Amino acid sequence: MQLDDMLKRCEHFLKDQYTMTAMNGMGHVKKLLKYFPKEKVVAGTALVATILTKPGEVEFVGERGMGTTNWANYTEKPDEKTQALMAELKKANFNPSLKDDFMGTLMAKVVFNSVVNTLCTMFEITMGEYAAFDKADELSRQLIDEAYDVCERAGVQLVNTRAEELESVNYVSKVGCPHHYPSMYQDMSHNRPVEVDYINGYFVKLGRQYNYEAKTHNFVTNLVHLAETTRQNRSAK
Repeated sequence: MQLDDMLKRCEHFLKDQYTMTAMNGMGHVKKLLKYFPKEKVVAGTALVATILTKPGEVEFVGERGMGTTNWANYTEKPDEKTQALMAELKKANFNPSLKDDFMGTLMAKVVFNSVVNTLCTMFEITMGEYAAFDKADELSRQLIDEAYDVCERAGVQLVNTRAEELESVNYVSKVGCPHHYPSMYQDMSHNRPVEVDYINGYFVKLGRQYNYEAKTHNFVTNLVHLAETTRQNRSAK
């Protein structure tokens, strides 16, 4: 949400640079392409739990080396620089995997976040608390299925099957980071704008382009904004 302003302020030293992003949601790549040639855009997803304590300072949550990352070149043609970036990520225990499907790679994390980030934020709970709920799989499947229905209509081939995506939600929530509050909750708890419009809201907008109404994603998008507004109003009193 602050990317546009940051890119404008930094434009003077972005020339001839590569950009590598693992931001949540969708929409950021389009903004980056205004400042970087498509051959120098590498984007991906990170299943790495962190807490942003202050600008430039991040605390990692969970066991060392537990996280995984997936990456793809915008052109889907990895070059020497991309391979060097993967090598550095491997040294840092980010367990990188280089993919050849740009949209499929990015959208897999958006689906994941549309379940965990959104529902945990709405109810102000950890990922482990969500996964422990006896109806969690039912909630997850409803959001996953609707997101996959949207992607199929848009011609996006996701890297995971629906069953694999549910398995990923459960593994990360129960084993990888059960005590973690997702980044969207961290934003809401500090009265920062939440990113739900770029996650669940993205599926709503994309679905409407293909005459499909992602009703569940629209419903939870509005509920997160209700939770956000309620917290802000209480803080202002």
